[in-house]
Amino acid sequence: MPAIPNKINDVVLEFSPKVNRNVDQKIIDALKIVIKKTIVKGKPLNKIYISSANDQHKIPSRHVQGDGKAVDISRINGMKMSVYYPSSPEVKAITDANYLGEAQCSWAESDGMKQSMDAMHFIQDALYKNNVTKHYVNYPDVNIKNYGSAYYGSSYARLQKLKKVLDPKNRFNYKQSISGD
Repeated sequence: MPAIPNKINDVVLEFSPKVNRNVDQKIIDALKIVIKKTIVKGKPLNKIYISSANDQHKIPSRHVQGDGKAVDISRINGMKMSVYYPSSPEVKAITDANYLGEAQCSWAESDGMKQSMDAMHFIQDALYKNNVTKHYVNYPDVNIKNYGSAYYGSSYARLQKLKKVLDPKNRFNYKQSISGD
């Protein structure tokens, strides 16, 4: 397996002494896409600290399933995310940078539905447990908790007021439509 390099896109990567840097190539490919010095205008990403990879975890952790399928980044520019998020504007901006990910599932046989849906629920639960609560509105999903906030953030209250004015009879109504109340 390849090793995570010391630098990606001019961003220095530091590692906990216990980290096994040998991971699945897809992890390195993904890091090359998401780690960018200029991820946020005016707040350069210079250094990240990887606290675990293919190491201390036990099954069923994705870190060890299939030889290293996950990494934990715990510091940005020398600041612990657990301490400086959200109080540091720099850490908050870089952490909250607009990454767009997508998870979809499909199945050819009816017996594949349960396995696929269980996998999606596992992914969604992991995202919520890690405070990932924003979603792309063009992929509605009835399992998204607090969909108004997830899709529209702080704009949801303003959109509700507009809904009352523009659609007082609630003609544009579906499971996750903007409610008028």
